[in-house]
Amino acid sequence: MDIALMKQERIMHPVILSTITEKDMKYAPVTSFEQIIADDGKNGRGRDKNKYRVRFSIDALQNNKAGENIKLFNADTEATKDNTVKAPAKGFKRVFQMQLYAKDPSVEHNQYVKLLYYTHGMDEKKATELFGVSPNEVTASKEEAATLENKLKKLQNFNVWLDAVVERTPSGFLMLRDTALTVQ
Repeated sequence: MDIALMKQERIMHPVILSTITEKDMKYAPVTSFEQIIADDGKNGRGRDKNKYRVRFSIDALQNNKAGENIKLFNADTEATKDNTVKAPAKGFKRVFQMQLYAKDPSVEHNQYVKLLYYTHGMDEKKATELFGVSPNEVTASKEEAATLENKLKKLQNFNVWLDAVVERTPSGFLMLRDTALTVQ
């Protein structure tokens, strides 16, 4: 149903384009961004009480081009470089590194919450979970890059929402986790 609504030019009903992949979080209560920001770390879920289920819309991305959202990352040195080479140097792997500007009903009209989607330290399966494609596939194929850009564009449509897991890091950043898009 929701995927069929995405083919319309104007979406009049809210459409949820994602599903939560972690069993423990799938039926957790929905938390607002306001509650997450005010939380002292005792109300979340997960081992460290830092995971929350949130429903939100994405108003903007830092970069709309697929290639600009992929970086080279070295886990040993924690160095990050732009993805400008055909084959990464030894020790580097391609990762998604995105900043999404999100809203939910608790956020004031002209304010946004910055969510990070970084696949640093994730295995290949986890890194492909959200978009259904790996950073290596996007870099290697223009078709995959165009598909990713199309998905990024759809995420920013009016009345499009994500049902997702957000993890609050010890430094206070909000990271998008354990979520998969249902749109092609």
